[in-house]
Amino acid sequence: MENVTAQFVDSAAKLKTLVNVLRPHMVLGVDTEFISEGRYEPALCLVQVASPDGIWLIDPLEVPDLGEFWALFADPEREMVAVAARQEIKFCAAGAGASPTRVLDLQIAAGLVGYGYPLSHTNLVLRLLGTKISGGESFTDWRKRPLAAVQLKYAADDVRYLLAMRTKLLERASKMERTSWVEGE
Repeated sequence: MENVTAQFVDSAAKLKTLVNVLRPHMVLGVDTEFISEGRYEPALCLVQVASPDGIWLIDPLEVPDLGEFWALFADPEREMVAVAARQEIKFCAAGAGASPTRVLDLQIAAGLVGYGYPLSHTNLVLRLLGTKISGGESFTDWRKRPLAAVQLKYAADDVRYLLAMRTKLLERASKMERTSWVEGE
């Protein structure tokens, strides 16, 4: 997925198409960009999702009803893969009316198999895959449109490596006989 270009979803029609594309996949990577400063509840500004087939960036400012998207993750057969998944779980619960049943938080899994806890997304990608990615956009104002190319690249990279890291961590957990630890968390 190193060279996959993210597709931007900024209409209800594109979101419906995306949901249909994602539906067959039982493991999906997800991340969100939001603004929480000065707010009681964080304002969702961007949703990034990865399947084995692609990467999509969903603009909730243009498509505010993401219920059908979040409902994918409420399916008890589907696994949500994320890093520090707390906010993604909350957005899913709010959007779908139910929390995801199966979540693999790569930050927690990495700690359980000896990589240390908590490692940032950038450090997880480097330690697990040997790939250096640039950070630096985590404190950007994600509400401003249009998003700059550097913001779009950062957002896509947040999910680009999630499924590959999942594979590495589950392989290591299996070798260490800690799969039940990872699944339990």
